[in-house]
Amino acid sequence: MRWCGSLAWDEASGVDGEPGEGRFLVGRDEVAALEPALREPPERAVHTPSDAGVDPTAVAEALVAAARARGAKVRTGVRVTGLEVVNGRVAGVRSSAGAHRAARVVLAAGTEVVRLCRPLGVALPVVGSPARGVRMAAPAGLVRSVVAAPGCEAREVRDGTLRLTLPPGRDAGAALRGLFRGAEEAVVLEDRVGNRPLPADGPIVGPVTRDRALWVAVLHPGVTLAPTVARLLAEEVIGDRLVAELAGCRPALP
Repeated sequence: MRWCGSLAWDEASGVDGEPGEGRFLVGRDEVAALEPALREPPERAVHTPSDAGVDPTAVAEALVAAARARGAKVRTGVRVTGLEVVNGRVAGVRSSAGAHRAARVVLAAGTEVVRLCRPLGVALPVVGSPARGVRMAAPAGLVRSVVAAPGCEAREVRDGTLRLTLPPGRDAGAALRGLFRGAEEAVVLEDRVGNRPLPADGPIVGPVTRDRALWVAVLHPGVTLAPTVARLLAEEVIGDRLVAELAGCRPALP
């Protein structure tokens, strides 16, 4: 975690309205003080001092390693092809490596939950939202906070490594150089496009079969909400009780 605060002046920042509690409108001079390397500080931006940033790849790797250390079996390089159903009840999953039996199954597979649930007559209102993530090597401290500018978001995830989010097709190096002085030697390390899940009515978390053998967890702000959702979902799956905090996220049962 990097508790570095954020500066936003993109379309979703709310810079033209009241920013809300814990968020402050700041002027050009304040923006320049917070991000000295910006080529053209905006006339105003929304500053949220309490914001933090993470490297989602590093977070995922750390969580998988911790789960394995506590006895979880982790299989990589395989694709889940469908659900294992016995006598009309979900009893595990099928993958390219074979069948994996389980008393309860939780699908946290993003847009793939739609395909996996369809044979059960469960229709989940989830579509894909393409997103591009770029990792770059750059001078340490070039970007000090989470910066959300029109067409590009940038933050430093560790000293000398930046993570950018920007539209497909846009040149990442040109985008960074256009925003920050000193980015001339920045190098792209990784450039990927992913299909983020976008549930129509917000997060979908809970059982999708009446016997509670199959559960789903699919939400757009996955990295942000994952720790809380995982804790609550674990309470439900293990404790066999539904918690009030997830009441507004329930999928429709067939």
